Amino acid sequence: MIMKIVNIKKVKSEWQTFEKNNKITPLQYFDYTKIIINSFFLHSLRYMEYPICVAFYNNNNICRAICCFSKKVFSKRINSIGKYPGIAFNDFLYDSSFTMNEMNECINLLIHKYKSIDFYCIPEFSMLYKCLINRKIKHTTNENVCINTYKYNSYDEYFNSLSKNSRQHIRTSYNRIKKEKLKIRLEIIDGKIPNSMVKKVMELYLKRRDIRYKKNSIVKKYVLKKFHHNTIAMKKFDKTKLFILRLNNQIVAFIEGFITIDRRYIIAPRVSINTEFDRFSPGIIMINEIMKTLFTNEIKTNLDLSIGTERYKFDMGGECFNTYNFYIDKNKIRDI
Repeated sequence: MIMKIVNIKKVKSEWQTFEKNNKITPLQYFDYTKIIINSFFLHSLRYMEYPICVAFYNNNNICRAICCFSKKVFSKRINSIGKYPGIAFNDFLYDSSFTMNEMNECINLLIHKYKSIDFYCIPEFSMLYKCLINRKIKHTTNENVCINTYKYNSYDEYFNSLSKNSRQHIRTSYNRIKKEKLKIRLEIIDGKIPNSMVKKVMELYLKRRDIRYKKNSIVKKYVLKKFHHNTIAMKKFDKTKLFILRLNNQIVAFIEGFITIDRRYIIAPRVSINTEFDRFSPGIIMINEIMKTLFTNEIKTNLDLSIGTERYKFDMGGECFNTYNFYIDKNKIRDI
């Protein structure tokens, strides 16, 4: 196996072939990763890092795997790009013929070249996870929550599986909306989102951050609004799926999601609500309306609410699963 540092554009064809692996999330697609790399100058300024794309080739010069990292300036330390906010999954890209022996070769090549290697947000089903666990590499855990539609035959079956308190909470919220004669509408936009709509949802998102985090500088807000990879992805990534809940045409909640090629999985790195409408539980109502649509489609689609164990995710039937961060220190590894 040979390891090469390459321009991401040079492995576009191989990368998009690897995307056909049905275990890869939209956060690993070429177009999304390219957006991350193109917006990386902010990380470069803050962390003194720059992005690198590493490709691994066999003796026949066929690309067998790809992974992107950030590298510290004047250092032999690298981090997988899963380190950065909003990237809940990260992994090597490879096809179904890739073997554990090849994975071990890739890790050995990285260890030979770099002093420290940190992998972030590696899923349990990944071959990389199994490889690093077998090597007994130090690791920590991230908790994620996903609503699995494949457990249910219909929306009614899903709704009835929720706890008694959750069902009552949902009914009460709908009754309040009905009592005040408000009209509910779930708007769904697929593909690249118009700038005018991005502006509207980002205003809600930033307002919610102000309330939640208290300290939110003007610079931070400007960066999130203009340069964050998930903001740019809304405009440029064709796998975007934006859910907007409106009451009397006013936006009261939204979910920014990205959907897989086979349309069986949506990951939602951003969820935000208008706190002025808290009495109607807009987040709960939005997810309930989304679940109704997911059960009317021909293809069932799981809704991954990403990293974090907020109560509302479990109230709406979410189940916890883990991703892992691994920390390789070359000085502490005797045999590779």
